[in-house]
Order: sequence, then structure tokens, then C-alpha cells
Amino acid sequence: MDSTTKKSNGNARIVASKPERLVSVGRALPVAGKPGAARDPSKAAANNVQSTGLKLDPALPPKKKAVAAPHSLAVKQPPKKNISRKQVPADRDYRSSTTPQVSGPVDNDLKQVAVSSEAATSANDDVELPPPPLSRELRSIDIRHLIDTLKPIVEHPVRPYTPLILDRSRRVGTFFQYSSDFDGIFIPAKKFLLQTLVQKTMTMQEALETLRGTLVTAMKYGRTLVIDMADSATDFLHKFTSDTEFPSAIVLAECGRKIAREEHWSRVVREEDKEKGVFVVREGFKVIITSVFELEDYEDFLKSAIPMDEMIPIHIQAPAGDTDASDI
Repeated sequence: MDSTTKKSNGNARIVASKPERLVSVGRALPVAGKPGAARDPSKAAANNVQSTGLKLDPALPPKKKAVAAPHSLAVKQPPKKNISRKQVPADRDYRSSTTPQVSGPVDNDLKQVAVSSEAATSANDDVELPPPPLSRELRSIDIRHLIDTLKPIVEHPVRPYTPLILDRSRRVGTFFQYSSDFDGIFIPAKKFLLQTLVQKTMTMQEALETLRGTLVTAMKYGRTLVIDMADSATDFLHKFTSDTEFPSAIVLAECGRKIAREEHWSRVVREEDKEKGVFVVREGFKVIITSVFELEDYEDFLKSAIPMDEMIPIHIQAPAGDTDASDI
């Protein structure tokens, strides 16, 4: 390639005398109207010179693209400064960004209400509220609805009560004998009354030991202890009670849930009642009382025999067409 030498400020440099130098550093440009065809690079360069008035210096190397600095050379940002609690202005409230700031003497009261509301909302989200307390009003039902009526009473998680079932037809005895939900084991209260106080064929201590054995069996196997009063008012509050055999006030409370606590059952359970030295009150243990007294009479007869404040009365309606289902 021919070249000429020019001097500029005492320095010599070589300037291309022919435009072929542009071919090595330029690229073929398409010709307008002819797709895929290439323009003459020398003509393209000449056009650029004419249009812009600038001269290309083929001796200068092409510009290089800027390359980002390596990560190791990048400027590191200073770490954020942690603001301690002590540095937060005392007059600002950060509990809620939506809490309005009210100045004046009521400001503290509003803040206290906001905190209480937030705490109550948070607690309600995590804790399930207990069911409402049971009503102790008399329930009068058909015997077909007995299970649905009993379950909310005996299974209440906070405060269960002992059902007192009034049934002149005596059908509940058969119900508890064969029910899979309430597998009954019976205490014939009238029988104990007659044998100890009238016939004198059983001592009071023997009666209490029999009551204790029946109670332990019901707890041990998870059965329903059914105390059948029949038409009697057997005195469980004063006579048929003992702290170490049959503590009636505890047994008849809360549908038996009270006696199921170890602090209470440990007084009546003997070593021979345990299995390998361990006694467990199994699930399903309950206490229910039955009677055949009339609605008008049951409170007068039973208030001195059992703790009525622990009872919820349930009246079983007589079968259709039967005014008096039982001769007592």
C-alpha cells in the first residue's frame, strides 16, 4: 500500500494515500435498493467526510468498548448504620404507621386504646375462644334425641355438668346398657338404701367398699357410671360418702371429671387396682344420675340427697298415648 509522510508539530505520521486502508477496519455496508449487496468502503468513507467535514485517520486504532470494572475493584458501599432504640426520638410512636398522632392530654389514652386493640386482635388470631357456658335449664326431649342432648353437657371443655335424667318409663336403663357411646355400669342406689338402713343385711362399710369398686372399674375401663336412684332419695351427701372410698361430692361433680384428676382418684384407688403399678382413667369415663320422680317432685326429694347445683335435669317425654309409663 502506498503511503505519504506528513509532519505535524515535529512528529511524523503515516497517512494512507489510498482508501483501501478502510477496508481492513471497516465493514461492508449494504447498498440501498440491493439487499445483500455491499457498498465500496472507500466511497462510504468519502461520503462521511463530505457530510460531516471530518477526516478519518486510518492510523488510529478503532475505539474499544468500555469494560466494567471487576467486582473486586468495584467501589464498596459503606454499611448502613444501625439505629438503636435509644437513638429513636422519644416523641415518635412506631407502633403503627397508620396511627394518627394526636397532641394534647388525650394522646396517652388513645395510644393505650390502640395498643389494647392490637393485642386483642393478635390474641384472637392465635387462640380459639371457648364455647359459652351451659344453660342449666330443664331440657324435655324425646328419648331418640338423648345422645345429641347429652354430648354437649358431658363433653363441655370448660365446665361440664352431671346430667340428671328423669324418666318414668325406665327406658334409659336399657339405653345405657346397650349404647356404644355410653357403655353403662350401674349403681342401684335404692338397693343400697334398703340393704343398709331397712333390711340391715349390709353394713355401711361394705356398701361404701362396693361403691368404691364400681367407681374404680368405671374409671379404669372408660365406662359411664350410672347411679340409678329409681324412686328413692338415697343420701349421697351425708351417709353414702367417704373420702377414701366414695367421696360423693367429688364423684358427682362435673360429670365425673373432678374425680378423674389424680389428686382425687389417688385416695380411692388401691394398689391391687393398678396395672403394673400404674392407674389411668381412660377416656369415656362419665357419671350420670337417673330417677323416676315426677317433674313436680324431683327437686323436693333429691335436693338433700345429691348436689343439685352440679346437675342439669333432662326430662324424657313419655311415649305417645302413654300418660303414665310405669307403675311405681
